[in-house]
Amino acid sequence: MMSDLGRGSTQPAGAAPVAAGPPPPPPPMARRSAPLKHPDPPHQALLMARDAVVQLMESRKTQAEEAGRIVKAWRDEVKIWEERDTLDKAFIEGRLTFRTMSHILAKDEDYNYSDLRPSGDATQKRLHQLINNDKYKKGVPYEAQRGPEGVWVPGKDLEDVGTLINAGGAGILKRVTPANFERRESQSHSAKSSLGLHSLSAHLLRPDLRLKYYDGVCLVVLMPLPLPEDVSIFYRLRQLSKQPGCGIQFSAAVAILATQFTRPQLAANLDMGTSYARASSDRGGHSIKYVKGTGATSLESEQACRDNAVRNYRTIVERPAPEQNVGADGRRMYCANEITVAYRQWGLTGTNFPVFGISLSGTSPFLIKVELLLPVEARTSAQHFNVNYRRTGTLISKDNYTARDDPEGRTRTF
Repeated sequence: MMSDLGRGSTQPAGAAPVAAGPPPPPPPMARRSAPLKHPDPPHQALLMARDAVVQLMESRKTQAEEAGRIVKAWRDEVKIWEERDTLDKAFIEGRLTFRTMSHILAKDEDYNYSDLRPSGDATQKRLHQLINNDKYKKGVPYEAQRGPEGVWVPGKDLEDVGTLINAGGAGILKRVTPANFERRESQSHSAKSSLGLHSLSAHLLRPDLRLKYYDGVCLVVLMPLPLPEDVSIFYRLRQLSKQPGCGIQFSAAVAILATQFTRPQLAANLDMGTSYARASSDRGGHSIKYVKGTGATSLESEQACRDNAVRNYRTIVERPAPEQNVGADGRRMYCANEITVAYRQWGLTGTNFPVFGISLSGTSPFLIKVELLLPVEARTSAQHFNVNYRRTGTLISKDNYTARDDPEGRTRTF
């Protein structure tokens, strides 16, 4: 995976220098004792809604009057389940994704942070850069093409092609705003591409391994994934909704579902070297796809990486962690996995997740939980809006992702 899509690594290239701190952290992915727990069964209403939607898919009676209602009923129960989810539960069940916001623009003259940072503090400036980076240009080195089994794979090389990526923390909040993925009757495309809201690469946390953190000041986003059974149902519904003769109400219900359903797209228990690729869209123009890249350490095929995500993404944390080399202290180093995520609204209200945390150093045992102050009216706007943050009074353990009170509360910045 490209270094600027950080998931937990070393100090990113081009980052602003930080003050000298404690000794370097231990090798990445050191062992810990917490076992991976199988997810608890969901509430009965979700199980029943699953059965109904599976029966609908097997019958293929998508033109039936109740088809759309069945999809909506299942979606509503998934949202209720999401609303009840917690950070530590998602972590111990192998469902919690972790992404480090590490890349910033080489120059920030496009942004004026004076209204956010009157003191001129360097740490605050870096945080504001990480939160507000909505003009990041990411290279798109390939033309995407369908592989033998239908999955997107790299095709011919492209020259001088890039795409807008809203790579900042505020961009995550735009990704969890369903309206940005809705297509209006007068439009062939949603605002996804124009706002740079493409999927992003992350790491799926393992309770039995400790992930190494960036050494400098970093912004982290924590986001759970739905249960694997519901992810599989989602992809089956999407495929069925694209078949000829599909019912209008059924297709509409699936389209709405896609604007609200967080899901993995590719997954492997090693680095996939993922890259963006440009594909021709059935609705005209182009769309951007994630593909397994040439720099992968994973030996799994493109189709296997897709199958991992669609069928049961937890397999990448259930397998033994691959070992790579030996650290300077003689301890084995464990390789990080990679999972690409389409971030969407979580739960009924979208207030519990995503969770944002600030890591001030790689050796700090806690993330400082913060709230990003993006106004509701700015979440669907293409106009840049400088987003500030505030401390919530909560610390999140990097060891088990449980929360505790921050002794400094909301009284200081950084």
